[in-house]
Amino acid sequence: MHNLTTILCYFRLKYFLSTVRILLHDMQAGVAQLVELLLSKQTVAGSNPVSRSMS
Repeated sequence: MHNLTTILCYFRLKYFLSTVRILLHDMQAGVAQLVELLLSKQTVAGSNPVSRSMS
């Protein structure tokens, strides 16, 4: 019985860790997309020069 409990705990832990790994991967992908979005907005905002008259 002890061996069966140990095996079940092992598989539960393995499943939990794989779920955590997937969630972390999704979070990293979301952060990367957010950084790309912010960088693209910064580039677009800075790419339109403002002209001023010298009067």
